[in-house]
Amino acid sequence: MKVSLATLLVAGVLAAPTLNATALADSGDGLVKLHCAVSDTGVLGRCKVVSEDPSGLGLGQKALDMARTFSTKPILRDGKPVAGEIDIPVEVKREPGQPT
Repeated sequence: MKVSLATLLVAGVLAAPTLNATALADSGDGLVKLHCAVSDTGVLGRCKVVSEDPSGLGLGQKALDMARTFSTKPILRDGKPVAGEIDIPVEVKREPGQPT
């Protein structure tokens, strides 16, 4: 079962995380897309980087490191928690005050 991030955000299940990265000084903001399994208790696991833009700055690995701390409400099917999969976009933003 795949659940879109939009569904999770609208349902208040998951907040879109933000990663501050000083490595973006020349590249601007970026986006890392993760794909994770979700247990029937809401624990994320087996996350992998689907895409990373810009690439080559290690942002995907940093997003994976952050994902270890993510959790969500369980996915429900017929009112019962079930395991599934979700795609999570991680916005990469400059720290406040960094030049564009």
